[in-house]
Amino acid sequence: SIELIVATDTLPHHDFLWMNVYIEMIFALHSQKLLQFCTSFLKDQYNISLHDFYFGLFEYSKNNSTSILGASLKDVFDHFKNNLVDLETRYMGVREIRTPSGDTTKVKFYMKDYINTYCIINSNDFFQELQEYLFEAFPFLDQVVTLDLLKFQQAFVLKPANLSEVKISEFQYNWLEFEQSKELKRSVTQIKFSSPWQIKSPEKSSQIFIKLKNSGIAQAGLKEKLPSTNKTEHVTP
Repeated sequence: SIELIVATDTLPHHDFLWMNVYIEMIFALHSQKLLQFCTSFLKDQYNISLHDFYFGLFEYSKNNSTSILGASLKDVFDHFKNNLVDLETRYMGVREIRTPSGDTTKVKFYMKDYINTYCIINSNDFFQELQEYLFEAFPFLDQVVTLDLLKFQQAFVLKPANLSEVKISEFQYNWLEFEQSKELKRSVTQIKFSSPWQIKSPEKSSQIFIKLKNSGIAQAGLKEKLPSTNKTEHVTP
């Protein structure tokens, strides 16, 4: 049998559980790329480290347990608390997730996938709360740039309902060029986002979405900049 240590003299059991929740949050938001572009930009342009960003977001969400991220973290904490054996498997069992429209879906989840999927399904609220956190924690951020950055990051999010959808979004900055050059330019840019998985059957979309989601690849994998004649200007944050 394996002996599982769940507390030490310097790490109380309560803090040990939250430490494990924090690990799952990093997997959910960064390793699965939900916020990876956003954090990369903030690190490059504003010298905000990954630790400062994510640990600040973690503490902010813990203190706002009714927020989207806060609620999902609390669910994982409670599961760890009541099922210590799952500290080894990281399995959360079958969970019910309610969508903004009021629909519910029951899915088998690992903990990182539960957090990630909860934030994706409720992405509008999640990104609004993320915006509030950023402006509170880092008041020196340029608000126009940051809002456009979050809009671009959110555009990558796929939901069960739009696996077959092509969407066109307009941005105030050329984020695709920034991906390559690391130089931010103000230029009104239209980008077409589409899923590599063109699912035509709505009744199967949720099932396929979760399968893709649990593989860590439920992102808008195809993106294309549309022709533009807008004036371009360089930006220095």
